[in-house]
Amino acid sequence: MRVLDHSTLAQVAAGADVGFHLLDLVERYNLPVLIPAAALEQVARDAFADPDAVTLLGRIDATLGFSQVTVDAMDEHRALQVAEAGSRIGQSPGLVSYAHAAVCAREHDCVVITADGAVWKDLAPDVVTVELTD
Repeated sequence: MRVLDHSTLAQVAAGADVGFHLLDLVERYNLPVLIPAAALEQVARDAFADPDAVTLLGRIDATLGFSQVTVDAMDEHRALQVAEAGSRIGQSPGLVSYAHAAVCAREHDCVVITADGAVWKDLAPDVVTVELTD
């Protein structure tokens, strides 16, 4: 399983080649991906002004299908875990999605695919990341 953070989702939402190459590799090797709901909501709001993320999920579903994609919901228990992780990395609204991705990666013992690796080194150095590059 791989966690896709919001910087990676932003590449997919923007239609960037690197985002589509990632989805192609995930599909080809049948890798399951986990998307934190906080990241999905942030990217959807930024890219589409659409917090329910229908357009972004449509792009992902068109390539992978929902059998490969799991969205980690922000229920009450998860919100407490994310708040705790967030308290360690800062209080900026953008950092909530990093905290959610960090919680997912730690819980599932998997890597985070990111387009913003430098941020991860500062915020959560214990989380293993793979840099999404052109």
